[in-house]
Amino acid sequence: MNTDILLACLGIFFGELYGNFVGWGSLVTQIFLQHVIGFDIKNAIALDNAAVLWSEIGLLAMLLRKQKIEIWMWWVVWISSLWALFGANLLNIVPTEIMKIIFTLAIVWLVIKNLFFSSKETKERGFIFTKNNLILLCIASFFIATYNAFLSVWDFIIGLLVLTSIFHFKYHRALFLLTFGFVFARAVWTLEYFRLGLIDLDFYIPMFISAMGSWIIAWYFVEKIKSDILGKILKYLSVLLAGYLIFQLL
Repeated sequence: MNTDILLACLGIFFGELYGNFVGWGSLVTQIFLQHVIGFDIKNAIALDNAAVLWSEIGLLAMLLRKQKIEIWMWWVVWISSLWALFGANLLNIVPTEIMKIIFTLAIVWLVIKNLFFSSKETKERGFIFTKNNLILLCIASFFIATYNAFLSVWDFIIGLLVLTSIFHFKYHRALFLLTFGFVFARAVWTLEYFRLGLIDLDFYIPMFISAMGSWIIAWYFVEKIKSDILGKILKYLSVLLAGYLIFQLL
């Protein structure tokens, strides 16, 4: 294994480990891929987005122990998978310089939110299944899946915020629906990334395995060492990481 592949594996390992505790793991992975190894931003995002598939498969397997799949959820899966193709092609089409601007703006918002906006608890009323709500949910799935395939920063967090804040899903139900949809959508956009030539197989397979190892370790320790203090430390660290990326991109 050459040095660049080893660094890519370390990047996604620590990124996924970090992300499982506090979120924003792609910041860590992107620093390794874009600024340590020197990947083009499109290839870095494609590799990051595709290699974490196993993490979501593992998360889905754990959630299925307590959550049940309902028939209407397959509409979300179908819509998400369909528009994942659009997002993957959008990543391929948009010029690199514009991608850097979009990527930077996403990180700037992350910094602003961490510094100036405190987290507010959302009242969990639960999702009420109606025909109109399902239609709106499918529309939201279109935007979430497109964004996720196009840009790796904030992808999972944005999805959770939409489901809990707008559709009033309870957190664990939102996490389950999002993971259920992502497993299929991520598989679709991964195949599309390969078709478009955005992913190097020599990097992808070791990174996929590394992400799997990170997920196993994170889920073993997360309940034992996570605390409010650790969460605050990691959030401030995410601001430092975001600041570094903004400096590099500008």
